[in-house]
Amino acid sequence: MVFNEENKELNGISYRIYSNEKNDLWSPLLLTPVDIDLCEIDFLEEWLEDNNEWVQKKLLKYGALIFRGFNLENAKDFENVAKAASKYPLVTRYLGSSPRKIQDGTKSVFNSTDLNKYYPIPNHCEDSYLQQPAKQIFFACLNPVDGIGGETCLSNFQNVYRDLPNDTRERYNEGKIKIIRNYNGKESKKSYDPFKYITWNQIYSTDDKETVRKLCEEEHQTCEFDVMGKDSLRITHVQEAFVDHPITGEKVYHNHSQTFHSKVSYKELFRIAKLHKKIFMFFLAFIVSLFVFIRNIFVKKYNLPLHVVHEDGTEIKEKDIDTILDLIWENMFLIKWEKGDVFMLDNYIISHGRIPYYKNGR
Repeated sequence: MVFNEENKELNGISYRIYSNEKNDLWSPLLLTPVDIDLCEIDFLEEWLEDNNEWVQKKLLKYGALIFRGFNLENAKDFENVAKAASKYPLVTRYLGSSPRKIQDGTKSVFNSTDLNKYYPIPNHCEDSYLQQPAKQIFFACLNPVDGIGGETCLSNFQNVYRDLPNDTRERYNEGKIKIIRNYNGKESKKSYDPFKYITWNQIYSTDDKETVRKLCEEEHQTCEFDVMGKDSLRITHVQEAFVDHPITGEKVYHNHSQTFHSKVSYKELFRIAKLHKKIFMFFLAFIVSLFVFIRNIFVKKYNLPLHVVHEDGTEIKEKDIDTILDLIWENMFLIKWEKGDVFMLDNYIISHGRIPYYKNGR
């Protein structure tokens, strides 16, 4: 694919590739107003509605659109922009594994995460472990980070699938993968595992176990209460590692093994420490790797907070996880947020993650 659209204009908005740093691998498309008088959100909403067919075509080609330079002031502005841009209705319920809250005055806008700012969020396609993951997702920034870190990292999962070595692809294709998630509840004993950062009550917004069972059943997931102590919940389910894009039919890498595997956290921290050249991050990566090593000796794989194995229960080779992480980083853009930015992503083509940061913001 040739990415050669630079400094073109459509009805008051200019567009160009975000960067050619990945050569011809891929690039997001950057869209900005051509004049200061066209920075208002009302103009952007109207423009998105009037040019939506064009927007959808560009999203399929580039996977990520970045709208920059518009006067986005609050979460409601963001929700209105997303409604105008999206091909699909916005969801009002979040069943993911990261703690987040609905934003005041909106029905479909959540904060990106409540995870500690030092915690790396590995690249993933949102809710790929659900039966009907989002086809498009949106992000916005009202308070950018000052200083190093805090970038949203985007990677192209079509390219990741394409570039997988044959032996890795064959091992994933031999069967499906199994996602294992363990959560405490409100009545569970306090956990000192830093990877148990959310309760099942928070995920499902209820304390009623029967409601949770029905929701899990809808997602073809197995849920077991009290298997790891009072009020605990274990969720397991099996899925394909690769899926067809819902519009193009092109095969993509689309699962959470590079996110939920028990060893990914410290592998990501070492990469980020190398990127930022921060002694603190090297130290943190070492501490986390030591913790994970000791924990994995004493804790069975089905009792880990998050883990992924092959369908038959055999461990995914660490070599395969490393290969996938390497490909993700090779295809990664680190996008430094500016106030008012809006990202529109095809959730089957482009993954997203978060780089840790050291000051307040974001």
